[in-house]
Amino acid sequence: MARRANRAFSLMEVLVASMVAAVALLGMVRLWSFSFNTTRAADQQGVGYNLGRQALERIKLSGFDYTTEGSVVRYYDGNGKNESSTKLRTSIYRLEVTIKTDKLAYHSESGETRPAWNGLRDVLVQVDRLEDDRTVFSGRTNLARSGL
Repeated sequence: MARRANRAFSLMEVLVASMVAAVALLGMVRLWSFSFNTTRAADQQGVGYNLGRQALERIKLSGFDYTTEGSVVRYYDGNGKNESSTKLRTSIYRLEVTIKTDKLAYHSESGETRPAWNGLRDVLVQVDRLEDDRTVFSGRTNLARSGL
């Protein structure tokens, strides 16, 4: 009579197969976690960059005479929305716009100090991510009257 081959798995084979499956699963979870964090960081970088570019373009559109001198700080949430002048619990980004004029002139009619006709205005825009205090955008431009 011929002997039948034993078709059952031994405990050792089951343990080895389980370990191989666990290592493969752990590798997939780590890869997913890495890709998720990388995508999240790229999204945050993009939102911060867009906030900064938008602020620069807004200032360039307002023009030389209608841009306010000094610094302004604004806070935004993770989507670049919900603008606030104070830091809120939901604030993710801090945008600071600083405008300096090299020459100011006193206008006797209005009693105000305004940028001189031949002045040059320096505009600096910086966006920081609050959770790690990292600068995600820094841009600078100059404003001058036409014909200067």
